[in-house]
Amino acid sequence: MANITVKMDVADAISKLKKYDIVKIEQTKKALKEAALDTERGAKKIVPVDTGRLRSSIRILHARFDQLGYEVGTDVEYSMSVEVRKPYLFPAFEKTQSELIPKLESIFKKT
Repeated sequence: MANITVKMDVADAISKLKKYDIVKIEQTKKALKEAALDTERGAKKIVPVDTGRLRSSIRILHARFDQLGYEVGTDVEYSMSVEVRKPYLFPAFEKTQSELIPKLESIFKKT
């Protein structure tokens, strides 16, 4: 079975997060979850629709145990061929990422 996913994993930042107080960590978790949900919603808006099966299958597939990483995608067999012909998941991820980075920068600039 083919599947397609986009992973948002900030594992490299975990050690840096431990230097910050719990408020910053919680704000980061919230921003990452919002980004995962925004990626899901964005992909659902632009995915080509025939029967609606692919669109309805787009969701958060996996969240890291510490909520500092999310995997958004689908397990529909033909999802990869659709993504290649008419990208929907990667553009949604790129848009979300461009909005997420300033949010994270803002969190870490606050004193």
